[in-house]
Amino acid sequence: MLTRTRLSRCRSILGALGLVLALGGACKDRSTIPPEDGGKNPGAAAGAKNAAGITVRYKIGAQKLRKDVKGTMRITSTQGGATITADLSGTLDITDNGDGNLKVAFAVSDVREFKTEGGPPPKEGTPDPKEQLKGATGAFVVNDRGEEDEAKSGALPENANKDEQDPSAQAAGLLSLPELPELALEVGKPIKKEEQKDVPSPAGIKIPTDFELTYTLLSVDESAGARIATIKIETDGSGAVEHPQAGMIDMSVSGEQTVKFNLDTQLPISASVQNTSSINFGTQGSAEFALQFDSTFSAT
Repeated sequence: MLTRTRLSRCRSILGALGLVLALGGACKDRSTIPPEDGGKNPGAAAGAKNAAGITVRYKIGAQKLRKDVKGTMRITSTQGGATITADLSGTLDITDNGDGNLKVAFAVSDVREFKTEGGPPPKEGTPDPKEQLKGATGAFVVNDRGEEDEAKSGALPENANKDEQDPSAQAAGLLSLPELPELALEVGKPIKKEEQKDVPSPAGIKIPTDFELTYTLLSVDESAGARIATIKIETDGSGAVEHPQAGMIDMSVSGEQTVKFNLDTQLPISASVQNTSSINFGTQGSAEFALQFDSTFSAT
């Protein structure tokens, strides 16, 4: 079954893109340390403003979006380096999944650029990644914060008979929805959360990683009669695991994402992410992944 977790394993340069895109977004909000309010969220109504602040949520219902995404990822390692450049568009057909979640069916509509410079030359007969991405389709299930339910995504018929080498791997990461904060936010007041997450590594082993996430509602502005929230999400994390051959593998990650969200339509307007991940593979060397991607969303 196709899930973004399985497909983001770094077994190739394209797989590395999937991993760093996953790290670049907001980590899944399953905190190992309960928030001060015990997890309760008085501002549960989407866009509602009260003593608890403003809650940001996707609308459960039918929506159609176009997403344009452009950016680069640079990989440097003891074995060399490479740069991936992507510039593409896709459609997101969002529907009520019938269980309080949203189903997002995606399709790549235009690939203006998708290339790799540097790195090992492709094997003879290897398909052109740009051509593979054209027309790639798939689907995933998310809750009203954009957090994916991987089991339900994997069970969707759109993902049947697809493995981790399918071009839908990259399309799913590039055409995902921004994940939104769980708790209500007040302008200018950061909220910090801590969590642990197992992160897949290029060595084929998951690294238990401790993350600190900081959510800040930078502003809520009126634009053309709509309330536009600007949210900054900062991520810092580190972790390590013992590998039977390579020895100790350790990783550190830092990133920042800025999301503009229409509180009235309950749809994203734009997202910008910067992320740097460094992995030390023990006796096998080290690598660093640095990305910057900018996305815009528009109703269709």
